[in-house]
Amino acid sequence: MSNKPYGRGERTRRGFSDDNYYPAPRSPYPASSSSAPRFPASSSAPMGGPTVTVDASVKWFNPTKGFGFVTPVDGSGDAFLHVSVVEGAGLTEIAEGTTIRCEIGTGQKGRQVARILSVDQSTAAASPRPRAPMAPGAGAGGFAARPPRPDRDAPMGDPTEMEGTVKWYSVEKGFGFVAAPDGGKDIFIHSNTLKRSQIATLEPEQAVRMTVVPTQKGREATSVEIV
Repeated sequence: MSNKPYGRGERTRRGFSDDNYYPAPRSPYPASSSSAPRFPASSSAPMGGPTVTVDASVKWFNPTKGFGFVTPVDGSGDAFLHVSVVEGAGLTEIAEGTTIRCEIGTGQKGRQVARILSVDQSTAAASPRPRAPMAPGAGAGGFAARPPRPDRDAPMGDPTEMEGTVKWYSVEKGFGFVAAPDGGKDIFIHSNTLKRSQIATLEPEQAVRMTVVPTQKGREATSVEIV
């Protein structure tokens, strides 16, 4: 080790060659950073005037965002509610519709709750109703399966024998109508009925005798013969 004293003007910076040089150990871990959510700055101490004590209803409050709003019952306008004020009342969250007695003052951003004096949770909004269990056979959308659609051509009453006059019949369309002698609604006649009765076609003003049944669509001939 050299005993030469440092002269004036010589650098006194210690380097790797110094016998007593021990560099500070580096931490293997990066500098810690807080991951706590950042809420809007609270100005719970009112500024610009005294506070007033009012009853108010919680309009909404989001504990994740850290703030919400209340609506005073005196109609003076909504006021900002910070999470620090809620926590100052011994609460972690406060439900929509809860009635509070509080002190409201004027902060940097307008009207805000400075302190909560009392809380009435009996007025809080009810929690959403649980959904009723899905009915057996219900589809993915929660709707029950439709019952089978009734056959509109199915007979809905007893057959009746009657005579009538052909109003018109179309071979191309495969159906036609017969004017009823009772003055009621015309009687529908299908080509299948003619086939069962071994009749090729019908002509207008032709007299026929039919077996007629009522259906959802109206009266229909199930058999026919030319008179």
